Amino acid sequence: MPKSTYDALPYQSLPFPQTHPDRSAALARLLGLKPPEIETARILELGCASGGNLIAMAEQLSRSTIVGIDLSARQIADGQETIQDLGLKNIELRHADITSVDSTLGAFDYIITHGVYSWVPEHVQDHILKICRQNLSPDGIAYVSYNTLPGWSMRGMIRQMMVFHSRRFQDPIEQIRQARGILDFLAKSAPGDTPYGAFLRSELESLKEASDHYIFHEHLEENNHPCLFSDFAARASRHGLRFLAEAELQTMVPAHFPAEVQDVLRRVSNDLIYLEQYMDFLRNRMFRQSLLVHEDKRPVYDLKAMALTGLYVATSARPENPDADVRIDGFEKFPADSGLTLQASEPIVKAALVELSQAWPRRIRFEDLCRQARSRIGGEPMAEDGEQVGMAVLQFFTSGGTRAIELSTIPLNVSDAGPRPATTSLVRHQAARGEPIVTQRHESYNPGDFERELLRQLDGTDDRSTIVARLMDGVREGRLNVDQDGQRVTNLAEAEPLVARACDEVLNHFARFSLLVNANAHG
Repeated sequence: MPKSTYDALPYQSLPFPQTHPDRSAALARLLGLKPPEIETARILELGCASGGNLIAMAEQLSRSTIVGIDLSARQIADGQETIQDLGLKNIELRHADITSVDSTLGAFDYIITHGVYSWVPEHVQDHILKICRQNLSPDGIAYVSYNTLPGWSMRGMIRQMMVFHSRRFQDPIEQIRQARGILDFLAKSAPGDTPYGAFLRSELESLKEASDHYIFHEHLEENNHPCLFSDFAARASRHGLRFLAEAELQTMVPAHFPAEVQDVLRRVSNDLIYLEQYMDFLRNRMFRQSLLVHEDKRPVYDLKAMALTGLYVATSARPENPDADVRIDGFEKFPADSGLTLQASEPIVKAALVELSQAWPRRIRFEDLCRQARSRIGGEPMAEDGEQVGMAVLQFFTSGGTRAIELSTIPLNVSDAGPRPATTSLVRHQAARGEPIVTQRHESYNPGDFERELLRQLDGTDDRSTIVARLMDGVREGRLNVDQDGQRVTNLAEAEPLVARACDEVLNHFARFSLLVNANAHG
């Protein structure tokens, strides 16, 4: 088995929200397909690193069966240690070459390949697509991410320079240092008033904060093969696979372009693949996250409100004016945590957004959302309620994606900051080890020292006073500092009420960011 460069320089293994089977399943349902239930699904990840993406899924989907494959023995061993520490029984990480995977591994409902396809030779790419056909269940969905042209052409130019300058050195850390050095030199030396110089400086800025492992594996690896989307789709088709959608559906909406551009797109694009390719040309797109299904599937791209039936809806958006009367016509704004702002004028839609804002971080089943919205504005349920609310939800979703509206196939185990707050075993494990935290929305969260110490205490057995007492132990031992108005508080009697107040504030913050759960559902 060939040796992996990831053994020498492991890649930080994190969750990728867009790869979660729930997202793929919701999109497939929206497009008229019947994907497998995710709670009992078989899930395979090719190139799983140390399981940062899969382990959280295994804990959340306790009745699923999950397998990860990776060439790096070091990363697989790290992941296996975490699995053993958590006592998870529904996940297995295997040290293996992707090309060794065949039909004997069995069928999987969801196959994930993130950050692999562009970084392997052509014969491995073909084998990935072969796995996506032969190991995908009849209604299953495969997720594949890859670098695309034309966008990656400019970044590829930067990569060539970095590789040329660093290839004289053998040590990966020295290669990274040299790569950063040549980019810094070029950015400072290129003419300042040219597009080329501006591009070099923008790349330098984007890579300044990038981790060493990102620089090495994204730019200095032997293989990095961007492709046209149309070529990827054609290659997938030769393997008996159909392009379903992008994991970020809003990128597929031509309405985001000016009217005259939409008109040209309609005239030159006689099918979905051509349309997507031309939009890549217009956007100078450099990265895609494509969902594939078997070629016999027939998705419907004319979205209908009733396609939301049975799905769950959520948004972090809150009314800008909490005192506004949603029962009357008139635009109201609902800013979301992502920075996007939703707007609505119809009473039933505004009422639905208020219901969602009060439920957050929980999800509401679409049918229940329509009933609750009607109840809020009064009157008898109307046949058009579902149509109005549904079309608004679809508009928000296709405009801003999950940054605006979240669509899911299952409810979410999240909780308010109750008297005995709890988080998951995985979060407590990550907090203790100083690792990034995985929220219930499969997102990364980087806590500060106080937050990390607090998370370690949240097993659902202790009340607030006990938790505060343990945090005060950290203050006494010097592991935690207490500040007020920029000054450190050393008097323990003065520090304790400050710690108690901070504890309450942070717990409410944890609840909003989907870090607290019902202890009866998670150990």
